[in-house]
Amino acid sequence: PHCKHYTPHSGDIVQIADVKMQIMLTFEDMVDPITGKTVIVPLDDVSVFNDTSTVVKMWLGEMTAVITGDITPLASPKLVEMHGESLKTDIIQAAHHGGNLTVEMYEAAKAKYVFVPMNYKNVIYKKFFQERFSVFSKYSEKEYYSENYGMTVGLAYRNGKIVEVWSP
Repeated sequence: PHCKHYTPHSGDIVQIADVKMQIMLTFEDMVDPITGKTVIVPLDDVSVFNDTSTVVKMWLGEMTAVITGDITPLASPKLVEMHGESLKTDIIQAAHHGGNLTVEMYEAAKAKYVFVPMNYKNVIYKKFFQERFSVFSKYSEKEYYSENYGMTVGLAYRNGKIVEVWSP
């Protein structure tokens, strides 16, 4: 409670009030401990930076949520390798604004809900994002997308069509 700085390490458990958090993946997991070099083959400088995201599993009462940050398909296999079945959660944040479609990660999570930090209109109107719906809907019951001004919009997308849209 009195620390000025905390560096998370995989496996750490942090408790703040009623929220328990487990650190699942950090930048350290992406570095060879002997050579000090990254263990992933970067696509570009941005992907290396994104894969320094810290992945956290939170317990919120009876529910769990996995926050994946901006990890890319380069880091998510490491997450699955390290945690496998313990990735199972009620809610998963779609990694990298929904751009990370590592199926093994979503299969392992078996999440009921996917939170996608991306404006849902991008998903509806851009063909590139249509495949996101098919991946998320295959592994979850409902997807929630960010909307302008911080609102969240929920979508149910089945068989290539949006079947339900709701917002708070």
